[in-house]
Amino acid sequence: MTIEDLVAELRAKLPPVWAGTRTDELMGHSIAWATMQNKRSRDEIPNADEIFVRSGNRVLVRRDPFLAWWATTLSDARRPSVALPRRGRRWASPPAAPNVAQTSVELDLAGQHDRRRSHDPPRRRRGVRSEPAAPTAAPSGRL
Repeated sequence: MTIEDLVAELRAKLPPVWAGTRTDELMGHSIAWATMQNKRSRDEIPNADEIFVRSGNRVLVRRDPFLAWWATTLSDARRPSVALPRRGRRWASPPAAPNVAQTSVELDLAGQHDRRRSHDPPRRRRGVRSEPAAPTAAPSGRL
């Protein structure tokens, strides 16, 4: 099915004018009303004055100008395949290693002292663990 066939089929099935809020439902959720409103507000729809008509506080959509615009946004589903790099070959150089001296310690604005970044874990001293103390008798209360 070509894009022209799709547009002809929609032209036969869609009403000549519909409430904009029904666009999602009528178009089979292929384009959302909110997306159309965003494009309209950014002037990305060239003939918006022909497509959209106000009726009180509602916006109506005219079928033929809408389909003419919508067809310009469509493309064939099949596209050329993307060429993958050959094995063992790199497309981009690896990122440079960060300068450890600059990233590990930050100087405060006054330059008085340096402080470690907040995500550095606290350092623990490793020592020899002592054996648990032997249980002692409880004091008897007499002296």
